[in-house]
Amino acid sequence: MLEETVRYGILFWVPLLLDGILSGNFNGKSAVTSFADPKDQAWYSAKLSLLSAILYVSAAIVMMLVAWSSKRHRGRNLHLAIPLVCSGVAFICIPIATQHSGTVAGFAVLCIADACTWCVSGPALSWPAEIFHGPARASGIALMNTCGSAGGIIGPYLIGYLSDHYSYGVAMTTLGVFMLAAALLFGTFPGASKADKEAALAAEQSTSTSHPPVETRTGAEKAAESA
Repeated sequence: MLEETVRYGILFWVPLLLDGILSGNFNGKSAVTSFADPKDQAWYSAKLSLLSAILYVSAAIVMMLVAWSSKRHRGRNLHLAIPLVCSGVAFICIPIATQHSGTVAGFAVLCIADACTWCVSGPALSWPAEIFHGPARASGIALMNTCGSAGGIIGPYLIGYLSDHYSYGVAMTTLGVFMLAAALLFGTFPGASKADKEAALAAEQSTSTSHPPVETRTGAEKAAESA
């Protein structure tokens, strides 16, 4: 739930976070930048949209790499804990980088934080398949999604409250603490045993290799062949 709180909070607040970085008001109370000229306002809004796209393109690339590495090495704990630690540290460093090193540094650190937040989706969602078997697997995935949905409600409201009453910097520091706590939980969780991992791998291989060919002939073709 901690991870989903951060993820959904960032998802809804990325344009305003970028606005705070570009306007230099990241460590003050939230305020939306506005221009008197409609053309300037349209260009600024387009720039925020393009920067948001860059965030998620980088996150998609890192997500694919982490998912590939997790499937190959079967180290779910490390593939969850390490990105979460990097994400937590990056969130805490965003206000520091923005204040002392400028807009480019703040945006770069936000890219790192966002990529490390999203890249754990693959290993996290595949974990129940290793731990649970049979009907319990579906229940485990459902429970994980339910907790994630609760985080999706808390995250946007939490960032909104902290940014309105304090600053975006305080909100990002809070999210960083959440990610470090999630990294601690994932890193110390016992996870699947060696036997469970071998059983999951065997089931995956048997599923991909033992399906019989699907019959595609029609009834007329079968009758003609038998005749």
